[in-house]
Amino acid sequence: MPIDLITIQELLRDPQYRSYFSKVPKLPEHYTPANKPWKLIVMKRGEQMWRSKRLGTYQEAFAGLKKLLPIIDNAAINCPPLGFMPPTRTVKLKGKVDKKGKPVIKTLMWHPAIGADMETHNWCAHCRRPSIFRVATYTNKNQAAPVEPALRCIICGASERIINLRHPEKHQQWDMNRAKVSE
Repeated sequence: MPIDLITIQELLRDPQYRSYFSKVPKLPEHYTPANKPWKLIVMKRGEQMWRSKRLGTYQEAFAGLKKLLPIIDNAAINCPPLGFMPPTRTVKLKGKVDKKGKPVIKTLMWHPAIGADMETHNWCAHCRRPSIFRVATYTNKNQAAPVEPALRCIICGASERIINLRHPEKHQQWDMNRAKVSE
């Protein structure tokens, strides 16, 4: 079955995603460049397999991606140890006020413009982009007992069991500074 995944080039045409993608994500202090917390994952033009390289900083991964953009079909800057929420924007709801008379502020999740003929995309918190989640097609001959199949990101292999596909905003529990919804 061919992959009908939205490309990084298409994602970067969206101003809200481009702004999100170009900002360096904040990591907890114990993730240092020596730990190599970032992974640049690319699919070169004409190939069917993803290639990856671990890097120490987001800036290194971003620079590597910029250099490779002319020769790749798709890519992600992945953070295997941590998941991230999708881009958000905070808006004041016109004509709505809370009990104290202050305007109601709401945080809206970004959603990609996916073609009607494309497969359903969900947010992969580790790839920091929309991806397709499918049942893994590999088997482990050394496995003692069969494991119930789980949907996995086709880019990084993250399981939907560790990512809340319906509510990605609840995934990033370690980040206490993210925008909140007030009502």
